[in-house]
Amino acid sequence: MLDGSISDTQLSSGVGTSANNLVQLDANAKLPAGDGSALTGVSSIGVGQSWTDVTSSRAKDTEYQNTTGKPIMISVTFTTAFTAIGQISVSSSSGSGFVVIASADGGDYYTGTAQTSHQTNISLIIPNNIYYKLTGNNTTLALVAWAE
Repeated sequence: MLDGSISDTQLSSGVGTSANNLVQLDANAKLPAGDGSALTGVSSIGVGQSWTDVTSSRAKDTEYQNTTGKPIMISVTFTTAFTAIGQISVSSSSGSGFVVIASADGGDYYTGTAQTSHQTNISLIIPNNIYYKLTGNNTTLALVAWAE
């Protein structure tokens, strides 16, 4: 049969019990685009990377650039006043054009605690060559942890 189908009798033992269960895993395979062609220009995320604690070299209101050649994930934990906001902003150029892409407030309006600052976290992916920074609308924002 040359119609591109595989029958159960054509399967080798140990591969599967039915032609409907046949799945081939290929680490170098390309994902299909909407039109059936292979996607191109898509960088891998996390391949060959490991989490690094960069807290001691990071600060609020300071811009950094992802120069790894790949998208990276960042995770930023901070405390801030009950009604204050911490934000991650990104730009394709240094010093201007920053856009807020993630934010978290310092409060949980439903707790009965008397605390005025709460800890929160923002985690997101930063594309290669993009500038990023943590900003806050209040001077009480304090960095707790930053990993990339």
